[in-house]
Amino acid sequence: MKPFVIKALIASIIFYILFEITIGSRLNKVQNFFDLGKDKAGKIKIKNKILEELEKANNKEFILDTSERKIISTFLEKINKELALEKGN
Repeated sequence: MKPFVIKALIASIIFYILFEITIGSRLNKVQNFFDLGKDKAGKIKIKNKILEELEKANNKEFILDTSERKIISTFLEKINKELALEKGN
């Protein structure tokens, strides 16, 4: 029984270390991103970043490439069809 407990403990420690190295660091980044929006300064920072990216997109001649245009166009056509059906009812 004692060797099993020792092996299980070692395996658990190794699993925890690997988890923290791989997935844990990414979870921390996501957590930090969501924490950024909790205070007023963080919200202003996010808003400014969004506006900056929109300004960059407005300065480009084309925002989307051909495949993106086709996908979004098809999606919008489906939405318009569903909305037209809803107006008819």
